[in-house]
Amino acid sequence: MALTDPQRHIQRLLDALTDEGLEDLTHRLVKPEYPDAHRVRGGDGGIDVLSDYGKPPERGWQAKNYKKVPWDECRSSLKAAMAGDKPCHYTFVFPFVLTKNQRNFWRDKFLPEQREQYPELESLDYVDDLVQRIEERPELVDQLSDGAYSVHFRRTMEQAAKEGVNPLGSAADLVSDPIAMAKHARQIGKLDPNFRYGLIGREAGSGDAEIAERGRRFTMNHGIEDLPNFSMAIREGDHVAELQAEPREGTRSETPIPWFAPGSEGEDARRKVRLSLAKGEPIEISGEAVGVKPGLVPDRFRGQLTDDGLLRNGLVRIGLSEPVELTIELTLGEKIASETIPLYRIPTVGRSMVSYGGNYNGAVFTIDLEEFEGVDVGSDQLAF
Repeated sequence: MALTDPQRHIQRLLDALTDEGLEDLTHRLVKPEYPDAHRVRGGDGGIDVLSDYGKPPERGWQAKNYKKVPWDECRSSLKAAMAGDKPCHYTFVFPFVLTKNQRNFWRDKFLPEQREQYPELESLDYVDDLVQRIEERPELVDQLSDGAYSVHFRRTMEQAAKEGVNPLGSAADLVSDPIAMAKHARQIGKLDPNFRYGLIGREAGSGDAEIAERGRRFTMNHGIEDLPNFSMAIREGDHVAELQAEPREGTRSETPIPWFAPGSEGEDARRKVRLSLAKGEPIEISGEAVGVKPGLVPDRFRGQLTDDGLLRNGLVRIGLSEPVELTIELTLGEKIASETIPLYRIPTVGRSMVSYGGNYNGAVFTIDLEEFEGVDVGSDQLAF
C-alpha cells in the first residue's frame, strides 16, 4: 500500500500558497511557452502575469488564491485588465478544481456575460488543473516543498512504468537495470527538443554529504571544449538518484557568462574574479551578488532560474580559458629582450566586449577591448 499520494501532496502545497506564491507559480508555469512572460507589479490592474511586452499583449493571467471562486472579484479584475493592457487572451488561475456547480455557472452565466461586455476579448478561460500541470514540472514540486522532489521523482518513474518500465523503488535499485534507466530517462525528456536526459542511481558517498536528507544539489558544468551539462542529485538516506541532461546533437549552445549584481558588493566580486583569473588562478565565489547567465537550459531544470533568467545563490567555480599569448619585445641598444605572457579571459567591465588579464613578475594587468567597426574583438588573436 502506498504511503503517500503525490497528487494529494501537491494539492496540499497549493493550499498553503500565499497570494505572492500563486502569482510566482503562474509565472513559472507559463515561462517555457512564453519566454518573455513577466509578472506585473504595483497596483491591481487585473493582471498578475503578461505573456509579452506587446501592445496589446497576447495573453494575461490573473491568479485567484481562494478556496472558492470569487465571481465578483473576477468581474472586477477583468474590468481592470480591459481598461488597461487589454490582452487578447485572458485566463483566471485557481489553485483548486472547480465544482460542477462552479463550472456550470462559468459556462452558463459568467462567460456569456463577460464576452458580451468585452467583445474585443478574443478568448476568456480559466485554469484549475495546477496539480496535473505541476506534475509535468518536478522542479516546481521541489521548490514548493523544499525537498519533496524525491517523492515526485518516484511518481515520475511510476508513470513511466505504465509503459512497461519497472518502477523506481530506490535510487540504488535502479543501477542494476540499465534498460529501465534508459526508458525512464527518455520518458522524462521526451518533450525537450534540445536536451537528452540520463538517470543514474548510486549509493551516497563522501561527496554527497553536502546534500541534506531529501535535499537536492543542482549543478551546471561548461568546460572549454565541452558542451554544457546539467544534473540534479537527490539524496534519501544512503541512496542518491541523479537526473542528468546534455545537449542533443545539433543544439546550438551558448557560453555561460558570469553575472555580478549592480552596486558595490557586485563590483567587489567582479574585481576579485578578474584579479584571480589574470594571475592564472581559478576561483570559487558565492553569495547573492554573483551568479551565472547560463544560456540554454534543459526544460526540466528551468525552475532553478530566477525570474530574470539567472542561476544565483550557489557556488560558482570559474576556471581558466585557453590562454592567448602576448609577446613583448624590448630593444636595448643592439639587444632584444623578449617575454611571452599568457592572457586569460576575465569578466568584462564598462562597455568592453571582451577582456583579458595577465601577470608579469607579480604585476597584474588587464586589457579591456571595446567593439569598433570592422574589428572582431572575439578573435583569439590580439594585434597591437
